[in-house]
Amino acid sequence: MPVELERYHGPEKLRGEMAALGFIGIDGCEEGTTFALSDAAAYRDKAFSCLQLIPEDAFKAGLRSMESDLRAGPLQCASELAFLWAQRP
Repeated sequence: MPVELERYHGPEKLRGEMAALGFIGIDGCEEGTTFALSDAAAYRDKAFSCLQLIPEDAFKAGLRSMESDLRAGPLQCASELAFLWAQRP
């Protein structure tokens, strides 16, 4: 999570930037969902770009922990997204 927070501006900063560029009717929402993860393959393969930014020793330790936890069954996961939209004047 900290890696992702460093990569992207928060919604309020983006709203300000959009307004400064002249966009109007700026609106947005945050949505979240939960899902069960039963396979670590995507993480093992570093399918998500943020995984490239984690130091290799921390990545390997996290992957070992995830794979160990998965042996007991699927993991409950959460995904949270922020959406912004606006109009050009």
